[in-house]
Amino acid sequence: MIPAIFFHPNTKLDMMTVVRPFVIPTQLACLLTASLVATSCTSPVVSDSALSFAKQRVSSEVGSEPRKGSLVIVDYSKPSSEKRMTVVDLKNGRARMNSLVAHGVNSGLLYATNFSDRVGSNQSSLGLYRVGEEYWGKHGQSLRLDGLDPGFNINARKRAIVIHAADYVSREAMIANRNEGGRLGRSAGCLSLSEKDMKRLEKKLERPAYVFAYAPTMVAQENYPAPEVPAALPPAAAPSVAPKQSLLASMVKPARKRAETVPEPVSTPALVPVSAPDTAQAAMPKPELLGTVPATEPPAAVPASPVAREPVVASTPSNSHREREWTPLLTATNAIR
Repeated sequence: MIPAIFFHPNTKLDMMTVVRPFVIPTQLACLLTASLVATSCTSPVVSDSALSFAKQRVSSEVGSEPRKGSLVIVDYSKPSSEKRMTVVDLKNGRARMNSLVAHGVNSGLLYATNFSDRVGSNQSSLGLYRVGEEYWGKHGQSLRLDGLDPGFNINARKRAIVIHAADYVSREAMIANRNEGGRLGRSAGCLSLSEKDMKRLEKKLERPAYVFAYAPTMVAQENYPAPEVPAALPPAAAPSVAPKQSLLASMVKPARKRAETVPEPVSTPALVPVSAPDTAQAAMPKPELLGTVPATEPPAAVPASPVAREPVVASTPSNSHREREWTPLLTATNAIR
């Protein structure tokens, strides 16, 4: 006799409401569970918070504009029944593949809520890893991981935390655990994929490759870099435009001021000294009319005229020199205007 599962009279199946109790064989119940599993596998991959933390941490490690490489993001805020792992191309930011991934046996059932870096904890670890060498182990082709965050995953190599394939990452395992939300099987802390996804990962992964494991508990941990830092970068970059404008203004303004003061030194000394000696010499009486003054006395008045005319002789070359000196600057100032 085939075992059966009893449903409530008001259970909705395929948009149809059952009005009386009925019996469904176990095989049909498994098919319904498989349908739910397929629906959960098409859910969104990583959350915005996981992506923000990953960007912040990876940019501090490889820079904001890496030329090549891959980043594997694991979002532990989602259940293991959903595709919560994605592979991103660091060069263009495009997702190359999505897949299911299992967590540690002591981290939780459907959700991973407990994390540790202690050897023997059998829990998943958070933070950034660098993908190491490939090797062949009991789970087939595997990838070693090196933790880059002290206090979070620095013991990954000692704990033998790797990426490998496992048969408990499958739809059959989700159907077997349908009473626990359709969860996957669990590892000893490793990132476990299905055999099919492990082969895809080996083809899609480009070196240098990194893995970032995220969980909501990272927000409350002060010793892990928060993603709010990049949000403050655009305001800090704004003042870089202002110095260029102020520098250009300071270069133009002095040229205009100096051009305005050019006529003043040229006109002032040229007017006063030229007329003063002629007026004084015209007012002096001639020596022949005085009679009492010897003929040799007029040369005594001669020293006064060279002293008065000295600024005229000195100013003429200096003014012409200044005109030659400022002419190119005036031309440059007019060009700036």
